[in-house]
Amino acid sequence: MNDAHNKGPGRNISGLLFRNKYLIIASVTVFVLAASAYLLFSSPKYKVRVEVAISNNWQLPITAINELRSEAAIKNAVKALKLQVSYYRKGTFKTTELYGDSLPIKFMLGKGSTYNSPTEITINLINGSVCRIDQNNVLTDVPLYHPVKYGSLSYTIIKGPAFKPTQPPLTLKITPFANLTELFSKNLNAKVLSSNSFELSINVNNAQKGQAFLNKLIEIINNRYAKTSLTGKTAIDKSLIPELNDSITYYKGIANKYRQQQNVLNHIRKTIPTVTSEKEQVALDAFDAIKPYLTKPLYTFVLIPDGYDVGDSHIEKLITDFNNAQLEKQRQLQDSDTNASAFNLEIGSLQKKLLNAITFRDKRIRDSSQPKWTRSVGAFLSKQLNDSLTFVDAVIKNKQQQYTRLIHGSGTQAADLSLTVIEQSDTRESTVPRSLLIYLLALLAGLILPSLLLAFNEHLISKRETAH
Repeated sequence: MNDAHNKGPGRNISGLLFRNKYLIIASVTVFVLAASAYLLFSSPKYKVRVEVAISNNWQLPITAINELRSEAAIKNAVKALKLQVSYYRKGTFKTTELYGDSLPIKFMLGKGSTYNSPTEITINLINGSVCRIDQNNVLTDVPLYHPVKYGSLSYTIIKGPAFKPTQPPLTLKITPFANLTELFSKNLNAKVLSSNSFELSINVNNAQKGQAFLNKLIEIINNRYAKTSLTGKTAIDKSLIPELNDSITYYKGIANKYRQQQNVLNHIRKTIPTVTSEKEQVALDAFDAIKPYLTKPLYTFVLIPDGYDVGDSHIEKLITDFNNAQLEKQRQLQDSDTNASAFNLEIGSLQKKLLNAITFRDKRIRDSSQPKWTRSVGAFLSKQLNDSLTFVDAVIKNKQQQYTRLIHGSGTQAADLSLTVIEQSDTRESTVPRSLLIYLLALLAGLILPSLLLAFNEHLISKRETAH
């Protein structure tokens, strides 16, 4: 009875897995290695972002964001950059998208070309003037710069910025505008940062391509309102002048506060006592004593007195060389009518080297004697204040220009609807979350798949034994 109980389903499965433990370990290892290879050769993804400031006459940042994310704006940006043609370099495991300066050749679509669905074409450069087109498994040799008509497509292939006579095969994909507009709209994200700025970002396979798209999108919106301002006949609203004047005064007050904080920080930096060792202080005193000797005219006979402890063998050698050059000049001039210009050049060179070495060493000692927190926190606060002051000054300048246009009647409200890129960057997206998920799936697959196969095999064996 106990034996029958001990041979229950759970014990049978655990025993089965234990007997085949090496197969399970091998299976898990294979799946984990396959996952590692996939992650190693998978194409990178980039997040491209720009920080944008809006002019005063935009009501809210969300208004500008909606303009940028509109279907018309995205479609116009795609058309302007000719993004309907994408270029890829396909390797054994990894596919890389090429764009801009890295393109070996360019595929120029002609007028009247129709493509209702994505179309892939492979281009193989045979030599410096002919390439082989593989479209729908049909091979065609096409000379560069020669117009070609193939089915519903007409195109010309020309050399790109990275052209070389021999190139690996290049795959290009032609995508309809409707599909591209939907794709870019889906990957385009926005985040409001303040009342007059926002962040625009997009996830792409090529950082340069993403940056070009965002810049073109902003350019299209700016051009749209620039044209409106040139042709518009909007009456000038004089009631905006007091409000604008108050806004300028407000921002000037903020700028003055930032300048006061800068002055306080500079005062703190000057008044904080330095922590200098006795040896370093002796060197600083020596430098102060030696410098006057290095500022005298070259035609005068100058010897730096001995006995100064500078604590630096390189500077001590330069002092010795300088004094020896002066003595040699005196000896030569006494023995003959030698022209002193050659000696002056040599002494001038030594004088410059010595002064530079002393200045550099002096600065290093003084910088190192400052407390660490003043060098790190102080530098950070100073940078933050400078950045804030620069931004506020830009806002003040923009509002003063609006004020001038309103006062003199030389502009319209629409002329001030503009977007300005403050900062732009791109970062490769982290693969850690995706990597963990893929490794987890590989581990589960490595455990479950062989377990199922072993259980199924055991079931078949037991049925055969029962039949006999």
